[in-house]
Amino acid sequence: MLWLIVRACIKIIILLVGFTVWRYLVIAYWEIQKWWLSGEDVLVVSTTRLGEVLFFIMSFLWVMLAYSTIRHLWEKNRPKLESLKRKHLIFQPIFLIVTALSLNSYLVVTHDEIIRSGFFQLGSDHKPFDQVERVTLDFQYNNRGDDLTYYNLHYQDGSTEEIWYHAITDDHELLKVDRLIRQHQIPKKVLNAPANLEENPSVLQEIYSQ
Repeated sequence: MLWLIVRACIKIIILLVGFTVWRYLVIAYWEIQKWWLSGEDVLVVSTTRLGEVLFFIMSFLWVMLAYSTIRHLWEKNRPKLESLKRKHLIFQPIFLIVTALSLNSYLVVTHDEIIRSGFFQLGSDHKPFDQVERVTLDFQYNNRGDDLTYYNLHYQDGSTEEIWYHAITDDHELLKVDRLIRQHQIPKKVLNAPANLEENPSVLQEIYSQ
């Protein structure tokens, strides 16, 4: 009985260590991307939501696979280790490819332009702020999860780019962009705002102000 309790405790400790490793993997991912894209004129660096979610999923699976490997090594379970070996051969290249593609999916804001790169995109798109005709801000209540907040840039060529919900998920980072929009004297229209805006943090109140 005591041995079973000890084994259970060891498994829990290994699992907690695994989650800690996963957390630091995610932090390292963010820091590597910021370092890679940093520059003197760079105001905001953000991963896109798609790239971020895919890396979260793949890194979590990587940690769980590592956990299973360590557990079966400790138990000296050779049949399981042979099966895990095949899984490693398949999964590790996929993990590296998805990580590389996720790092390639980003949005960078400088004082003069917005630079975006897609998940499968080889190059990057540069859109100067002097091509932005107007900005619209739209809040949509979602009773099934997070509320939807869209900060749309409307360009002179008729195209539209959304940079809040799908790209910049940090409100303080978006505020930097919003202040830059004001500096460039680009018209902004708030289509919808939260009903209890005055109860929200001052950052959101400033973003929703016209």
